[in-house]
Amino acid sequence: MALPKKRMRKITVGTTRYAWRVKGGDEGLHLSVIPLKQQQYLLTGGFGYHSVVTGTSIAADGQTMTHLKPTLVITGFIVRQVIIYALNAGWLSDANKRILHVGAMDDEVSFHK
Repeated sequence: MALPKKRMRKITVGTTRYAWRVKGGDEGLHLSVIPLKQQQYLLTGGFGYHSVVTGTSIAADGQTMTHLKPTLVITGFIVRQVIIYALNAGWLSDANKRILHVGAMDDEVSFHK
């Protein structure tokens, strides 16, 4: 289940090196992680968009538009927590859990150090 290596970041958790990537979609941010030496394993999880209101304006048709600024950036700090969460759920220790979808991680990780 190897992922393309282009635009992937690297992180070490314990003694294992991982590659990870985040993509944005309509539903939110989607995280994919693979261990570099066991690429048959895949971890996926997601995050909702977190944003703050930066202002409002009135469109030509009279509708009020709200302007938002995204505030969530997926960093190595967050990815490390997701990997630890997955390892505690049995990922990499169970050959039957090669692909683990941990779902929405917004309530499972801390966004600030």
